[in-house]
Amino acid sequence: MSTALYWFRKDLRLADNPGLTAASAHERMILIYIYPQAEEMGAAQYYGLEHSLEQLSKDLQALGGNLHCLSGVPQTLIPSLVARYHVDAVYWNQCYEPKSWQQERALTKELQELGCLTKSFPDNLLNLEPALLLNQQQQPYRVFTPFYKALRFKFSAATCLSVPRLTHAVPLKLREASATEIGSPERRPLQLPTLGESSAHQKLHDFINHKLNHYKTKRDIPAANATSQLSPHLALGEISPRQIYHACSMIHHQTGVDIEPFIRQLVWREFSAYILFHFPHILTKNFNSKFDAFPWQSHSEFLMAWQQGVTGISLVDAGMRELGQTGMMHNRVRMVAASFLTKHLNIHWRVGEDWFWNALVDADKASNIVNWQWVAGCGVDAAPYFRIFNPFLQAKKFDPQGEYICRWVPEARKLPISQRLQTYTQPIIDIEEQRKAALENYKMLGKPLF
Repeated sequence: MSTALYWFRKDLRLADNPGLTAASAHERMILIYIYPQAEEMGAAQYYGLEHSLEQLSKDLQALGGNLHCLSGVPQTLIPSLVARYHVDAVYWNQCYEPKSWQQERALTKELQELGCLTKSFPDNLLNLEPALLLNQQQQPYRVFTPFYKALRFKFSAATCLSVPRLTHAVPLKLREASATEIGSPERRPLQLPTLGESSAHQKLHDFINHKLNHYKTKRDIPAANATSQLSPHLALGEISPRQIYHACSMIHHQTGVDIEPFIRQLVWREFSAYILFHFPHILTKNFNSKFDAFPWQSHSEFLMAWQQGVTGISLVDAGMRELGQTGMMHNRVRMVAASFLTKHLNIHWRVGEDWFWNALVDADKASNIVNWQWVAGCGVDAAPYFRIFNPFLQAKKFDPQGEYICRWVPEARKLPISQRLQTYTQPIIDIEEQRKAALENYKMLGKPLF
């Protein structure tokens, strides 16, 4: 009997899983998950991972499968399993981060030397092959809108794969690991979203039927429950972007509801992965190298206040406290908090990116890097240098009653609305003075930057 090994990665689901479907054609299956190294997954996300794997394991058991969660280096662990259990073929779905991409190539070489068939599948993106979507000059897109138009023209909502029929599971006699052995207890959120494939599809169903019609007008209001809440599920691969796109397209054809504002956000995630794939240097460097001379400062006391949500700036602190307690933060508030750190406190975007990476349950390396550089002004398709989010005006526009602020900063509840939207205690900086200083720093770099 032929034996296949399937390696789960950022695809912790059964439906619309091309690698798992292909592996199920063999008579016997070994199903494994290898815990990522610390730099490959943020600290808070490990606790979401633990719940996700528990649910995946239950779902597999219901179909006669058996998930083995292991610790080790894929390039050595998987070949050893192939040799020990006489595996004929190894399957996985591709990931596009630089280290993952290198890992796949090294693993393929090792397995080919053993005479083992290897097959990987494009996954986790709408545009399944980032290398193939290029502009008219056969160069990668650098600006979002042309990328968006090209992708929308190319992509169609094809039918997604159903849950495959699993074959005989091969038991492994190995010590298994757990996420708690690897995750950092200091960064564990107090509240976690309900994770798992079934939860992801329930949220998609609720979003499409109750929120999608109002998404355009309410998505920027942090107090409103108006977003899809699918980002943690996408980050772990509990649902594919193809499934989301297909479901939205179906409801559009049935009801005529405008889905483009939401699809645009889905494609922005896609754009981030695309940029990281083509320009891997942005992991550690500015996309715009002219920004390398920017005079960042090191303000440890300011940084700590920002991290703990005690800057005195109401909207910023509300977002940072939400992040600390739930591992999540509303997207509008993420932009405000990031702008405050980089442009008001003049602290390097990499410091903020690292904090979000370890604090977010929905942490996605490409999205995190691209969004932080976008806000800082040094990234691809970046916000103009003079666009500095004013947290007071942002609160007035998107949280006019202070409902979101009071939810996370109870100290503000006793204050008049006009005051709670700004500060609830003595702030660590003067917003207007720091804005002027930030503009001067940008001007010092010279016009060629812009």
